[in-house]
Amino acid sequence: MIGDFLCLVDEEFGISSSLENCEDYLVLTDAILNEVERSKKCEQAQKIIKRLRMRNLYSFVAQHKFKSSVHKIITEKDVARFAPEGSRLKNSRNPGIKLRKYSFNYGMQDRNPIDSVRFYNSKDENNSFFVSKDEVSELLPNVFNETILQLYVVHPEDFQDAEIAFKRCIKEFL
Repeated sequence: MIGDFLCLVDEEFGISSSLENCEDYLVLTDAILNEVERSKKCEQAQKIIKRLRMRNLYSFVAQHKFKSSVHKIITEKDVARFAPEGSRLKNSRNPGIKLRKYSFNYGMQDRNPIDSVRFYNSKDENNSFFVSKDEVSELLPNVFNETILQLYVVHPEDFQDAEIAFKRCIKEFL
């Protein structure tokens, strides 16, 4: 929601351009919420602020965990394509769903970080060596990267259609 809000007010308040100038960036505070509320423009942004203040947040629908890179090609429009016939999600240019992708890893994408660590022997501190995964521990994971794809709906009445669409979409892309 906050991302949507920032996109809506960016042109009016120059948020993205202030990222390039430290002095402009330091001036940005949450006072922008009050400025938008007082503004005669930005009606959509004002609606989002009202929803935030009322705690009427986007509803979490579902999530799926990926080990592969399939998640990179799934978009909100792909999910909307799988909505039931007659659904508002399917018949809209802006389907009212939000996909969020979160990747978790050990800092080296899908590689084992232990493979890059050099070890030393206390008797010979000048020579380093690598240790194989089997020598380190049996508890090390086999997968070092995972991505979670989460689906949210803007309008709670679209919850069931979005859930059906998400399940169908994931099934199709896997």
